[in-house]
Amino acid sequence: MPNVDVNRTDATGRTFRTRCWALLVVTMVLGACAAPLPKMATVPPKIRARAWTGSPLSGPKLAAAPTEDVEWVWIGVRARALSNTWAAGSTDVDSTPVSAHTTLIRSQSATAAFEATSGLSEWLRVSPASRALWANEMGPENVAWFAIAPSTTVAVEVSSSRYASVALLLGLDAAGTPMLALDVSRGTDVVRLGLDLAPEIDGSTMSLLMPSWPSQYSSDPIALRVRLTTTPPPSLETTELADLVELTRELIAASTQRPAAAPDKPGEAVITAPWPSLLHALESVAHPASRRGALVYLAASSGARLTEEVALTARPALLRAVGELVTKQRIARPEQLGVALESATVEALAALSELPTDIYAVVVQWAGAAGDDLAVISEFMAGVLSLAELDALLANENAFELDSSSPAARLRAFQWLKIRDLAPKDFPIFDDNDTRRAALEAWEAEL
Repeated sequence: MPNVDVNRTDATGRTFRTRCWALLVVTMVLGACAAPLPKMATVPPKIRARAWTGSPLSGPKLAAAPTEDVEWVWIGVRARALSNTWAAGSTDVDSTPVSAHTTLIRSQSATAAFEATSGLSEWLRVSPASRALWANEMGPENVAWFAIAPSTTVAVEVSSSRYASVALLLGLDAAGTPMLALDVSRGTDVVRLGLDLAPEIDGSTMSLLMPSWPSQYSSDPIALRVRLTTTPPPSLETTELADLVELTRELIAASTQRPAAAPDKPGEAVITAPWPSLLHALESVAHPASRRGALVYLAASSGARLTEEVALTARPALLRAVGELVTKQRIARPEQLGVALESATVEALAALSELPTDIYAVVVQWAGAAGDDLAVISEFMAGVLSLAELDALLANENAFELDSSSPAARLRAFQWLKIRDLAPKDFPIFDDNDTRRAALEAWEAEL
């Protein structure tokens, strides 16, 4: 296999040589590390949202978005990644199993439904407050606010892994009474659980406690706190509250436009919509009222996963920046769409002085340790012609980061490679420099 020697310059200005492995994502078929690693949360859980007109159990309905004079309620979500030591003692927290509150289970898979009824009590629990947990547990956290109106649902998805998540489906009926359901995703299985409890408006905070997911999904334990209030949070200005309302309206519009998702394989570009429809959506990106829905449609149709996540999460200013860059792209054929969208999104994110925590979590899951330098990725993407090439580029960058001086960067790189079955076996992430470099040299010799 061809190796390419490249020069690298570290933060002190010293130049050294390392090796990149060409087409790593295609040719490497090594197993992931079998030995257990210390759990170490390095980024806050990712929070993203969807919204629709309808109840948590009904799903999206073809109905108008809330009117201007509607009474909005504010949803506050606080998600914290916990240490692995918490998971073992989670049953000591004042909490009850989610299975004790489940009134309905809906799934396309009988196996998944059975696992939901038999296993939820072991790892997913509801607590009235659990303030002691938040006071004692230190870990990276993410805080987000959303707006909800009667007869609508906001689905707040929280995850620390690409393949495992829980979405809180918070809805208000026509009278403004809260309703709650959960979408529990593990791998490709999604189970929707209807619950007989929900946070009260202007009432106490509700907590959802999630110990570590099954080991094959490689995620950190997470704790959530959710509250509903009619009083706008003091930390948000009037313009930000208007942005939250506009975000919900846009997400409701996007819920009726989103096509079937492309296959969840890194680098695989499968166009799932007719080209004329995509051209129309590209034109719609230029218009603020249709921008979010158009970007979601284009990204989901072409496998541009970073763009899809950002389109569902970004505030209006960032969404506008992405849209403006997309309209400047020259897209003449369907196979060019995915790379063009990802290139525009990376360029918009690289221009920010600091990434919001929710966007940073999205970037890390998409790019691993390579996401810490989006300017470099943006520069490299000028020569990328396909999503497969982009994934190979990210694989090379994460392979390089295994030799980083930062333990957090090494861990992010290893986890990114492990999910894709590209990680070196038994790699000593937390050992000394000599041990790590000997392991990397042995890995290179096997390629």
